[in-house]
Amino acid sequence: RFRVPSVLLVVQGGLGTYATVRRGTEIGQRVVLVKESRGAAQVIAEYIEPLLPEADHLVTLHPDELEKRLKLRDSEFASRMAKLNRKLDHEAVTKALHKIAERLDLFSVFSVFDERGFDVTVLQAIVASFKSSNQIEANAREKRKLAKTLETLKAGAVKQHMRARGPHPQYPPRGDVPDAKVPWET
Repeated sequence: RFRVPSVLLVVQGGLGTYATVRRGTEIGQRVVLVKESRGAAQVIAEYIEPLLPEADHLVTLHPDELEKRLKLRDSEFASRMAKLNRKLDHEAVTKALHKIAERLDLFSVFSVFDERGFDVTVLQAIVASFKSSNQIEANAREKRKLAKTLETLKAGAVKQHMRARGPHPQYPPRGDVPDAKVPWET
């Protein structure tokens, strides 16, 4: 009935890690990347970290505009990618990074050189996940409430009298009245 907040913690990793992170972000899962852990975690962290300050703006862009911005990031990151990612196919990794970057708003990067501790980074991601779960639940409740109201309005709507001149079981028979004297509107 209720969504349980969850956080994906990424330490090291290989090609499968890119797919795991992508699937996590597709369902709205928060992601904490440990930057200096090497592997996929470090590649993702170093790729997206410069984009994080503008994450709120980037996630609202049209896909074509976002793709242009990511191509620019690719050119900035090319030499670093070559050093960090010697074993894997660069094209496949770049494609995965682009899919991951579509949900930058879900990422936190932990670095051992930050003043902020690991526990604070993870706790902030958990709190953010909890808040987004609450918002999703509130939206779902509001939608159910509106649907119920709409159903009530539909069920309680004034029914049109298709046989308005027919006999009524509780009243005596009526005489005929010409249409010109009484307007009948439905």
